[in-house]
Amino acid sequence: RQPVLDRERKILGYELFCQDSPESMATKAEDSLSASAHILVSLLNNLDTGWLPEGKQVFINVDIAMLLDPDFLALLPDGRIALDLYGKAPITPELLAACDGLRVRRIGLALDDAGLLQEDDALLGKADFFKVDVNEHDSTQLFEVLGRLEKFPARRVAKKVETGRDFKFCHDAGFDCFQGYYFARPETVAEKAINPGQMNLTELLNLIGRNAEAAEIEVVFKRDPVLMVKLLGYINSPAMGLSRKVTAIPQALALVGYRQLYRWVALLLYTAGSSVIPPALTLTVLTRSRFIELLA
Repeated sequence: RQPVLDRERKILGYELFCQDSPESMATKAEDSLSASAHILVSLLNNLDTGWLPEGKQVFINVDIAMLLDPDFLALLPDGRIALDLYGKAPITPELLAACDGLRVRRIGLALDDAGLLQEDDALLGKADFFKVDVNEHDSTQLFEVLGRLEKFPARRVAKKVETGRDFKFCHDAGFDCFQGYYFARPETVAEKAINPGQMNLTELLNLIGRNAEAAEIEVVFKRDPVLMVKLLGYINSPAMGLSRKVTAIPQALALVGYRQLYRWVALLLYTAGSSVIPPALTLTVLTRSRFIELLA
């Protein structure tokens, strides 16, 4: 995680990165999806453990094409997060409508790609933050970029600020927020990953898919203590907004609902590790399963 600061050098929030695995042989697209999935799982499980101070935002790197994935959007916790968008996608009415839906849920949007900052006003008007890499522009170009963006209400973030001289220049130029090595190098937030069994996750998907009785689903959770802990952690997270703590599996199943439970289990299955099933195969299986579900 790396802090994002305002003009008074107060921490506004943290951007989360998923550290690349040196042994990963996946394609860049698969790496992007995997990184976003791992960060989302960690966020859902740990948002209430105190690592994110009250009132601070967390920025998650996400390919802009993910805005058209309703299952991904449904899992995002309302408030306190902003999607750090990169990549390319046609700026369609559907994508702009997804941006409006996220704003209603108090989920911010940060355009973190030089290409996205060149898009038309329809997309730029939906953003809450513009991120500008100060190393990619000279002083004249930076003023041109700021001038083009000043008509929009989004806050302008200078990223990769590495020296005091860079900070002073960007501050005087009118940037609203700052991020870079000058303030803090990324801090590694290590967590011991204890994943539930893939066979249990697969069985859960099958049971939920055929609308099995809650008692059958409860048996699978009781068989896997890690899975039980993760479900109770998820249902009691701020993302769910419950006023009282849930301690029983039947109650958790009733509150989360089968559709949301299916999305959550699919996300866990995708991030359960590649020791048994390669990520590319997992993605293919989940894509085909989703297609069959929609077809039905």
